[in-house]
Amino acid sequence: KNQKNQQNKKIEKQRKEGNKKKNIQTGKRGNKGKKVETDPAESKKAELNENPATRAAFKEFNRNFRIKERESFGQAEAYAHQALEEESIPSRVHWRIFLELADLAKRSNRFNEARRLYSKVCELQPYASQGWLEHSKLEEECGNLNKCTQILMEGLQYCEFSETLLTRAIKHAEKMGNLRRARELLARLKHVGIEKVWRSVLEGALLEARAGNHLMAR
Repeated sequence: KNQKNQQNKKIEKQRKEGNKKKNIQTGKRGNKGKKVETDPAESKKAELNENPATRAAFKEFNRNFRIKERESFGQAEAYAHQALEEESIPSRVHWRIFLELADLAKRSNRFNEARRLYSKVCELQPYASQGWLEHSKLEEECGNLNKCTQILMEGLQYCEFSETLLTRAIKHAEKMGNLRRARELLARLKHVGIEKVWRSVLEGALLEARAGNHLMAR
């Protein structure tokens, strides 16, 4: 009987531990009513993994958006805002719609509106490098080089090993005459597989060659 009781206690303990792990993963409430919080950063990153239904919904939006754009920018913008208000597109990809709106505003020379929209993109999905990249391009094209630097560095806090963002940041640092910062950016790639960041490493080699450090470039 004692052996059976011990076995039952062991099974109950395993069940509770299993439920505890499940609650941590799903963010459910425990027995005492306290909600176990999931990591917000991990949740936000997970939103980048779109399911087939989400991809199909955005693909349909994008197709209609391009049709409206050929008619006029105004009609395209109206269609995008309607899609946001009606929630016909899953909220996890709303940042993509704002990115399209920002691009329209930029091409219409409404730069302040474009800035606001790019900021919205980065706020909604900071782990997508596209928002930081396009926002930095806008500021550079407008001659706001320090602002461009700020955006790139902030973006790299979220997209640490984004090759497109890193390469752009390295080029921009060189353009600003800040070779030390460019080298610091390259140093973070020391323990990353070359197959993932070879473009950034190549840009670093070209940078050293342009600076006259041919041995380092090799």
